[in-house]
Amino acid sequence: MTTVAWDGWYKIGDLLRQAGRDVVPPLDFVRRGIPTSVPREMIRYWYTGTEDSPFAPGHTFARTQVGIKLMVAVFLPMSGAGSPEADEALDDRIELLDAAIQSALWSDTYLGDPDTGANSAIGIEITGSDADVVQVGSGWVRSLEVPVVYAIADRHTIAR
Repeated sequence: MTTVAWDGWYKIGDLLRQAGRDVVPPLDFVRRGIPTSVPREMIRYWYTGTEDSPFAPGHTFARTQVGIKLMVAVFLPMSGAGSPEADEALDDRIELLDAAIQSALWSDTYLGDPDTGANSAIGIEITGSDADVVQVGSGWVRSLEVPVVYAIADRHTIAR
């Protein structure tokens, strides 16, 4: 039996690129993986583990239903911050990106077409978001984290 990486990653990247295009000015840097520095505005996303599927909790003797956990994060450099106008602009940008990202992810909860079987998930769970100021590398950035769980059918085959 061969195990392969989940095929939903590229679809999530496409949705996040759309979210970046939906704000003004557009945010066009979207990449998978945790950043080690933040030289520019970016949307990043990465794998954070698994949990029981929030939509199909239960297992059979042959298969399990799991949730693939990922983190979607926005990082905005804080250069120029400190004035009330700059601080408000960063806060507004984080709020707009939060709405754009969640809207984009909710727009394709199955990551494909479940009617044709060309989907990578059976549902999505987004439980909120957190905005903060964090240090990445040697710089401080305004950040937004959106934890996401995609429910995956038949992820692990138990039968051998």
